[in-house]
Amino acid sequence: MADSKEKLFSDFLSVSTEQWMEKVTADLKGADYEKKLVWRTNEGFKVKPFYRAEDLEGLKSIHTFPGE
Repeated sequence: MADSKEKLFSDFLSVSTEQWMEKVTADLKGADYEKKLVWRTNEGFKVKPFYRAEDLEGLKSIHTFPGE
């Protein structure tokens, strides 16, 4: 079994959100990012095609259980 402290994907270089968005925008070839890749749940929440660690900053409910 792998060392529990081993980082997943540690062989890959870190990529900034800006670099991801540049690549996504280029791959969309002019199509609208929101219309093409972002979808909504039945409750109306927007779901992005990818999330990053900075998306979790400031969320208070990360270390809680449902209903707390």
